[in-house]
Amino acid sequence: MKKITINDVLNQIDGIGVSKSEYRNKTGLTSENNRNYSDKNHSYGSQGNFENFVRNLCSFAKEQGFQNSAIRVDTLTAEAFKAYLADKIEHGGKNGKGINQRTVSNIVSEAQKLSINIIALEAEKNGRESKFPCKEELIKIKKELRPEAKKSVHVNRALSNEVAEKIIGSIKNEKAQIAATIQLKAGLRESEAIKIKAWQVGNKIDIQGKGGYHRDALVSKEMYEKIAGYVVNNRSFSISRSSYEKELKAAFAENNVKYEGTHSLRYTFAQVEFVKRVESGIDVKEARRQVSELLGHHRPDITLTYLK
Repeated sequence: MKKITINDVLNQIDGIGVSKSEYRNKTGLTSENNRNYSDKNHSYGSQGNFENFVRNLCSFAKEQGFQNSAIRVDTLTAEAFKAYLADKIEHGGKNGKGINQRTVSNIVSEAQKLSINIIALEAEKNGRESKFPCKEELIKIKKELRPEAKKSVHVNRALSNEVAEKIIGSIKNEKAQIAATIQLKAGLRESEAIKIKAWQVGNKIDIQGKGGYHRDALVSKEMYEKIAGYVVNNRSFSISRSSYEKELKAAFAENNVKYEGTHSLRYTFAQVEFVKRVESGIDVKEARRQVSELLGHHRPDITLTYLK
């Protein structure tokens, strides 16, 4: 029988460059909530997160005596995954005091992707069934263990518009200031704001977000011209994630404001735009739908998190 390693799975699951929305509609796979589901990773970030999860799981399985290898996935069992998840619930997280229920769900979601790909590789290479739990078994494990985790507490990361603008005004690096401004004024995700390529800059700035959805970034003429200038001279506007976050953290600290991540600017945008629409007389449901489009959400219910 052929061994199946972490690298085999990473190669199998790599969907970078493939449209997530188109791919998941083709597969017919559905999530636990019966939504179309992709068993691939369509961005470098999701591929990196998945790799970290699988390597941690395999290392844990070896350390705890479930298997002899820290790189093989074909010997992973339901017992090993269940023990791994239970350990994370009790001892995981940045402070070692356990993870919350949302993180449990995220881990199980990654495990479902792993399961689908191990099943496919086992069938292709060895013509046998996988030892790793299938989707239904993983859902049972989640239902059993998730109640033991801490309840997820939603943190409203929005700032007042005045405070957000003051923080941005304190940023010393021009590129970081531009990225922060378009997060606040156009509701962009960090990944969308820190790199804008030449093809995106035409009459407007075209943003391709999660799921392949396109939308126009609502930036001022002055901000558009700055970004276009970088594109003309450098073929793109870009700043590294680490540099951007370092500059933003320093600006938050300078203004004595707790740093809750770059997403706080996106939260602020959502709440400002929502209130603006409601106060102009637009129905709450319609205002939420409009803000959802501006944020690049393909389901309006996701936007509710930003408006709490």
